[in-house]
Amino acid sequence: MIIYDDVFNWLGTVHEAMNPDDWDNSCRIQIIKLGGEGGLSFLKKYYIVATDHGADPNSSITTGAEVLIPLVCATHNIGLEEMVWFEYYPNTDSVKKPTLDVVTVSPIKSCCPSACSQRVSVKWRPARVNEIEHLKKFIDLDL
Repeated sequence: MIIYDDVFNWLGTVHEAMNPDDWDNSCRIQIIKLGGEGGLSFLKKYYIVATDHGADPNSSITTGAEVLIPLVCATHNIGLEEMVWFEYYPNTDSVKKPTLDVVTVSPIKSCCPSACSQRVSVKWRPARVNEIEHLKKFIDLDL
């Protein structure tokens, strides 16, 4: 069941040299709560799909993943270990072939326990056919 579907705006930096006032972005976020269908349970509780809508050609959801993922999870009270994060680039003028990637997210232990945001490392891989087909049960994908 889709529990959130809206444009998500954020400010942030990926590199210390960047000024956060110079880097703002938005993307579509869809959060799907898994389970409950016919008594099925899943290893993860949520799918989160970030769709880049190309509003800012100088940044992307991939560029901002280390900032965006913990921010979305904190905003919606979802633990990093509870979700599967997808990045979706639909067919647009600048993207000729739509892509869907799965992002593996790993927390980075901070030397400062009072740090206001959680740091993560991210790795991308193409979504598998079974992942695409399961996600299509909840949202429209141009794949």
